[in-house]
Amino acid sequence: MWGIDGGGSTTRGVRCERIHDCGPVVAQGPSNILAVGQVTAYQAMAQVLEVLNPSPQESGLVGIAGADRPAVWESWQAFFRDRHLDHTWIVGDYWLPWAALTGGADGTIVILGTGSLVFSVCQGKTERRGGYGWKLGDTGSGLWLGQQGLRLAVQALEGTGEPTALAEAALQWAQARDVVGLINYLYDPSRPVRAPADFAPLVFALAREGDLVSQKLLTEEAYGIVCMVDSAPACSLVGLSGGLAKAWEPYVRTLRPSWRVISENPVYGAIRLGALWEQEGRPYHIEPSH
Repeated sequence: MWGIDGGGSTTRGVRCERIHDCGPVVAQGPSNILAVGQVTAYQAMAQVLEVLNPSPQESGLVGIAGADRPAVWESWQAFFRDRHLDHTWIVGDYWLPWAALTGGADGTIVILGTGSLVFSVCQGKTERRGGYGWKLGDTGSGLWLGQQGLRLAVQALEGTGEPTALAEAALQWAQARDVVGLINYLYDPSRPVRAPADFAPLVFALAREGDLVSQKLLTEEAYGIVCMVDSAPACSLVGLSGGLAKAWEPYVRTLRPSWRVISENPVYGAIRLGALWEQEGRPYHIEPSH
């Protein structure tokens, strides 16, 4: 069994003889087609597969950011079909941390990475919240938080917003002298869509240092994260996952003390879920190649 977690920042893969007998985790660049484009995403996925070297007879499960969009799902179908990996399931990447958290039982996972999403399976009901992408806003995501931090920085620089350490941090981050330089940096056609996500860690850092504007932004976003979870079917088990999960933990736990960051790498959730679906005899998602 092999599994891959294809995210907006990193693509990780692992191959296991059994659930608890796995080789090393392989890591490459991002494989979110919507964020980095098909060429870059395919390249990262191909590099992971080259190391894992799965046989066509092996079952594999791949969780990929954006895979619940029909065009993205069909694109990855073609990718794995061309490599004769017909025994493959393709799901949204949120299934993996959910499986790592619950082992297939009831529970809710809150993904807080480049994007954000709430995924819940409770009492036979499967629902999700968020995951709308950068055009509509992913509450608590690195991309959304980075955008909001930069927006507040620009307002401070122009004098239309509250003074904040975000202003100087944004200029240093973009290596710009003024607002015009910052805007030119952000709108450079060569700059990837996900670029503002790299500013998000600075928002957390400045909040820890006492910047009131950063603290207010994080408090408001934490409330938005909780609202997403509260609108989904109620589960007693709630976990946080993603590259920003640990940074968000102290903010959301002031509102929901029982929530915790999952300790297991989500890529192992692909193995757990794949093993479960193999046992159930669930049909693969790739039409046999000829």
